Amino acid sequence: MNAGPTLRMADLCARTGLNRQAIHFYVKEGLLPPGKKTSRNMAWYTQAHVDRILLIKRLQHERFLPLEAIRALLDEGEERFDPAQRDFLRQLRAALRVDRAAEEVDLEVAPAVDDLVSDGRVDRQDVERLAAAGLAGIGRDEAGAMRIRGEALPVVEVLAALRGLGFTEEQGFHAQDVLIYERAVSSMLSQEAALVARSMAGLPADEAARRISLALPLVHELIARLHRARIEDLLDAV
Repeated sequence: MNAGPTLRMADLCARTGLNRQAIHFYVKEGLLPPGKKTSRNMAWYTQAHVDRILLIKRLQHERFLPLEAIRALLDEGEERFDPAQRDFLRQLRAALRVDRAAEEVDLEVAPAVDDLVSDGRVDRQDVERLAAAGLAGIGRDEAGAMRIRGEALPVVEVLAALRGLGFTEEQGFHAQDVLIYERAVSSMLSQEAALVARSMAGLPADEAARRISLALPLVHELIARLHRARIEDLLDAV
């Protein structure tokens, strides 16, 4: 955030739609750097502050990420990538978003938990436990109804299927246990992002996005095969 500070708090509020209290909360929680103080009650901010606030809002309201997860993502991104790599990844995100556009679902039309429970597809307590554990993709719409979207829905549905196979609370299998897979993928993605930023930054973003889209099915198959092989290795070793 090295651009010169030219914005007041009122400008930040106008450009982001947040009030002063919310912005001060972001600063207090370490999600947003403080402004440049010129007096006790006056500070100046930059366009980078606006961009950071809009990113936090998007991660909160579109991806339903908890603040703790957002802070970790932002901190890691700043430490792992230099400015040129971050710029490339932003361009890559825009190029990949074209492919994802059809998959994006507004919260207001995402499946309602009440309907999923009625259809027998999910268990309400499991959904609430996963939401409390920080699974992104579970949130409430403006009317207060809990809804599930994005990658959260298959996670919840797989958990319901596992319950049907006997992986119950009584057997010691808790809802949050399924998040070991989410955490493993998040850790792997961190390393993948560093690899992409290092090895593909010289390509146009559109070409990098094309190659990544073609490579993903191969990577997914590799992960599945490695998982099966490691299970067999573990069983052979006991």
